[in-house]
Amino acid sequence: MLRAEKKLQMPPLLPERKEINFVFVDDPKLVGLSESKFVFTDISFGTTDRTRTIVVRDPDGKLRKATWDERARMNSLLEREEYEFVLDRACLQFEPDDPKFIHTCKLVFDSVNETSSFSVLRSTRHYGSLIFHLVEKENIDDLLIENMKTDRLEDATWLITLYHIIHPSTKSKSFAYSPGKELDLIKVLVM
Repeated sequence: MLRAEKKLQMPPLLPERKEINFVFVDDPKLVGLSESKFVFTDISFGTTDRTRTIVVRDPDGKLRKATWDERARMNSLLEREEYEFVLDRACLQFEPDDPKFIHTCKLVFDSVNETSSFSVLRSTRHYGSLIFHLVEKENIDDLLIENMKTDRLEDATWLITLYHIIHPSTKSKSFAYSPGKELDLIKVLVM
C-alpha cells in the first residue's frame, strides 16, 4: 500500500530553477595554459547531488560554480561508480603529497569499500593503493570476503601477508603459512 501511495504521489510543481552563474575568481594569467576545462567535485560521503560542491576552471581563467548541466554530468559519473576517472583526474591535478590528493583518494577508496565495488579498480593502477589504504586502516574484512566469494584465495593470502607486514603484532602473524593452506590462514585471521 505504501509503495502504491509513493508511486501515485503527485510531483511538485516548482518554478523553473535559475541557471548557476557564479564566478569565484577571474584570473587572466591562466588564459591559454589549457584548452580544456577542469572540473573539481566534492566526493565526500553524505553529500547529495543537490548539495555537492562542483566548480569549473575554464580555459579563459575563470573559476566558477558548475552549471546545472555540468552538475548532472558529474553526479552521473559518481553514480556510475567512475572511481577510476576521479582517481585519474586527481593524479593529473595534484602532486601525490598534496593534502587534496590524499583526501580525494581516501574518500574514493572508502566509497569503493562501502559499496564493495573492488572489481571496478581491480585491473587499474589504483588497486594497490586501495589495498594499502584498507590495510593501513585495518579495514580489510569486506575485501577479504569479496576475494573468497570470487575464488581469489591467492589474493586473500597476499592481502593477509601485507596486513602482517604493516601490523606485525597481529595474532595470526605467528601462523606458519604454506601454499595450499590459504583457508587456514584466513580462518586464523578472522577468528
